[in-house]
Amino acid sequence: MSFPAALAFRFAAPEMLAGLLLIAVPLLLHWLFRRPHREEPWGAMGILRRALERRSRRLRLETWLLLAVRMLMVAAAVLAFARPTRSLSTGVARNAAPTQRILIVDASLSMSSRERGASALEQARLAARRIVDAAGPGDAFRVLRIGPGAEPPAVIRLWSTDPAAVMAELERLPQTDGRGRPEAALEQALAWLDEAAPARPAETIVLSDFQESNWRPSGAAEMRIAELLQAIGRQSRLVLAPFGDRQVDNLALTELDVREPLVRRGQTATLAARIVRFGDPASGAIPVEARVNGVLAGVAQLESDAGGEAFVELPVRFDESGPIAVELALPEDLVPRDDRIRRVVQVRDRVRVLLVDPAGLSRDAARPSDYLRLALAPPGVADGPAGGLYELRTTTDASLLQADLAAHDIVVLCSVPRVTPTEAAALSRFVERGGGLIVGASRSIDAESFNQELLRDGAGPLPGRLVQWIEQPSQAEPLTFLPSTHSIAEPFLGNPDAGLETTRVWEHLRIDAGESPVLIALSNGDPALVEKPFGQGRCVVSGVAFDGAGTNWPVWPSFLPLVQELAAHLVAASDPAPVLAGEPLEFPFAGPGRFDLSLPDGTVQPRLAPPAETPRPVRIAETAVAGIYELRRVDAAPAAGAEGSRPADAAPPGVLRGAVNPDTSESRIERLDPVQLQSLLGRTPHRIDAAWQPAAVADIDPSSIVDDVSHWLFATLLLLAAVEAALVLRLGWGLAILAGTGAGVLTAALAGPIAGAIAGLAMAGGMTALPRIVGRRVWMR
Repeated sequence: MSFPAALAFRFAAPEMLAGLLLIAVPLLLHWLFRRPHREEPWGAMGILRRALERRSRRLRLETWLLLAVRMLMVAAAVLAFARPTRSLSTGVARNAAPTQRILIVDASLSMSSRERGASALEQARLAARRIVDAAGPGDAFRVLRIGPGAEPPAVIRLWSTDPAAVMAELERLPQTDGRGRPEAALEQALAWLDEAAPARPAETIVLSDFQESNWRPSGAAEMRIAELLQAIGRQSRLVLAPFGDRQVDNLALTELDVREPLVRRGQTATLAARIVRFGDPASGAIPVEARVNGVLAGVAQLESDAGGEAFVELPVRFDESGPIAVELALPEDLVPRDDRIRRVVQVRDRVRVLLVDPAGLSRDAARPSDYLRLALAPPGVADGPAGGLYELRTTTDASLLQADLAAHDIVVLCSVPRVTPTEAAALSRFVERGGGLIVGASRSIDAESFNQELLRDGAGPLPGRLVQWIEQPSQAEPLTFLPSTHSIAEPFLGNPDAGLETTRVWEHLRIDAGESPVLIALSNGDPALVEKPFGQGRCVVSGVAFDGAGTNWPVWPSFLPLVQELAAHLVAASDPAPVLAGEPLEFPFAGPGRFDLSLPDGTVQPRLAPPAETPRPVRIAETAVAGIYELRRVDAAPAAGAEGSRPADAAPPGVLRGAVNPDTSESRIERLDPVQLQSLLGRTPHRIDAAWQPAAVADIDPSSIVDDVSHWLFATLLLLAAVEAALVLRLGWGLAILAGTGAGVLTAALAGPIAGAIAGLAMAGGMTALPRIVGRRVWMR
């Protein structure tokens, strides 16, 4: 190593260098409090004058040495806080030997922030291309992308020595909309370094904005990232290239809901959105656009002050049925990827309900489903809010397997006493694929049959264990429904006379709900309505009979609104919920056959859903980019295992849509500064260089690393404090410590800490022994 190279310092906090002005403080104090020269003749003055003249040279030396040491103490403290780093040559000249380089490029949402005319990802992509372009003959590259998802997407998995191919892959590197998980990419990079050829130099370059929420998460994740960076730094030359400003003002759409649980074609629904301000973006009127299937459907003006959050509602009319893509958009700001949010709304012409009665009833006998039929399709209200909404069909449990369950939205078991294994399997598949199942209680219900076939120790759709039918003692007060805050009880909120709390129950089915949510409870604490999400759908068990057995509920004012709200709740629960970028997107089972998956960027991927005994939803794992994903049937293969005239798992309509939204946990742009990055790396040799940014791109030699020397300055400060104390007590001791400190620091900078310690001790010992050689009168008192 050359001497100039050893003194080539950079500073992580150069603003602290302004503190060097404090060096003048000891000099100023020395000048202000110097002893004035004053002559006072008296008898013994001549003797003192002669003694002072003999010691004046030594006193001046002590004074100026103390002043110099105190000024050096101030300088050492200031330089230590400025965090200097020194460049250390690795001993391998640029392009002197083929190098194995791993490029880790951050493509998470925060890298989409646009500064100086380009996004942080575009700047990083340009820097990566320059690194590849400057590569020497035989240099090999692997490329990793930091993005959403646990698995690190390897852009280039095998070592590539073709610069053109590497540049082409970097050019195709997409901007993602999810939260970056650097630990996954770092683990893969470390595994590649373990496999790398030990005879060839290795280098790892991380190009990122170093978003604080990603690189310094709470708990064990931050420790793991630090461990990985330090391990990579020990096995390769580690270069960190930061991009982007420390903070960016931003406005983001974080939530989008539909107020109405059930949306019908030809009606207007209300879209409700939440908007959050990060930093201090421009305030005032902000237009919010609503689009339905890509067509502008409405605009609202948002009046909001800087900071905090705001809410906006837009009425939108839906004139088509099916899965409709809805999008809300803000004007683009410095982080445009979170200015849009999407949702798929299932717009229906009708809700198809299958009412299942027990078999064996006479033609003229009352049926358990009669009250439900009246509640869902009241006569004489065809033009009312629920008119024509529910399309009802009735069957018996004996004919359940011949029914086309997939053609219905809700199936209601009305006092059905038991289920067979085949019926339970068909009902489970129906719920798993997005259907709603309601199990109604009755005096004749076989609880053990339902527990065995539909509960299956918690693996089935039944929300709880059915215990037994309970009758209240004849002298006891009847049970009532308790008030509830669930959405199905919204018509009764604030209105105790609406019938919910005055419903009387003398007999009911006791249900052990376990951890399943209770929608409505009885006054003794037993569940009246309990539900369980299962797959894409939900199952609800009613502990109170729909046929009026042991209760006045079917003829009470609470029955009709509660049944209609329950049906709307089950239908709304089956609507496809949006997911965040990086999370898997699941479509309900669409039957065996061939499908085309349309991605947000317009590309189409062919998909194949083979026949299966237990069909599962179509799962899309690669959702790094936000937008609408569409699954469209190309053709259909015949379904295996017919159940009657048509299988119970018949395919739903041929077009399915799902929404993927940006992960706004990165919308608050806060990036690590060099000092914070240093804390992650500890004393691991590395280089942090912002000169990769296009605004000041330099031909940086990536074959050098840096070492933080601030700890040496703090050690020097302690030694100078010891020197200052020694000088006050005895000049010789102070000179010995001062000489040893200087020799040790200089030798450590050139040859390492061990050599520095040896040199410092040798110099101090020599200075202590020197007075005995040249004379004590010169060196000590």
